[in-house]
Amino acid sequence: MCAKEFDYVAARNQYAYPAWRLERVAASEPKNPEHLEAWGMRFLPGLLCPSLALDKFHNKLLNSHSDQDLLHGLISVVYWGYVSGRDGVSRQGRAKGKAMQLCRGRKNSIPQPREEILKLLRSVQQSVREDDLSQALLSAMQIKFLGMSFASKVIAFMTPEKAGVYDSVISECLQSRAECSDLYVSTNYTRSKARRLHQAETYARWCAFCCHQAQDLNHQGLNWHDWDGKPHRWRAIDVERAFFTGCK
Repeated sequence: MCAKEFDYVAARNQYAYPAWRLERVAASEPKNPEHLEAWGMRFLPGLLCPSLALDKFHNKLLNSHSDQDLLHGLISVVYWGYVSGRDGVSRQGRAKGKAMQLCRGRKNSIPQPREEILKLLRSVQQSVREDDLSQALLSAMQIKFLGMSFASKVIAFMTPEKAGVYDSVISECLQSRAECSDLYVSTNYTRSKARRLHQAETYARWCAFCCHQAQDLNHQGLNWHDWDGKPHRWRAIDVERAFFTGCK
């Protein structure tokens, strides 16, 4: 079994990725240079604590029927994903730039139409409801500028009980463990349909593994503790975060 001797509890308790997110600013509030303007909305970076609060924040937005909520959830997840790295250093300038690419595009690449993004996000929602995480990833990867890593971040926040992130840290961690070889795939961008399908199928296996490990840890009566010291039962995303911390 992959990572049979791994200390999940200790690793999850040490998870410290900063819980930044983008808050939506009321239309009545005066403009501020710190605001990010996207799709007719304004956002302001802010921190949430404990980590579970960030999950609930994004989960509510990404499971909404509202166009504004869905776009808010997407841009906030991208901001969160770029705000820090393996070293834990906050890089808000980079995060803002990457988040704004969703609606502004980047050099030599125009932005994806708003309605196309919304259609894809709703396809991801539908696949998640059908427990088809492979198809969910394929749909999310069609959102411009996401790639496998950030597509998986969107899905993980949409259904944290059943899914986790699959980024370069997780990929390298699994590659380094011979017993985890069936869960490894490169997260590098590819236009090949066959390789994208392989990424999606591997991601679904990773999520199934995380679910199984979460169920086993819950069956053992083990909890992880959030930054406020409160104990919590395990979800797939918690198993992934244990790997993220334990394999950096």
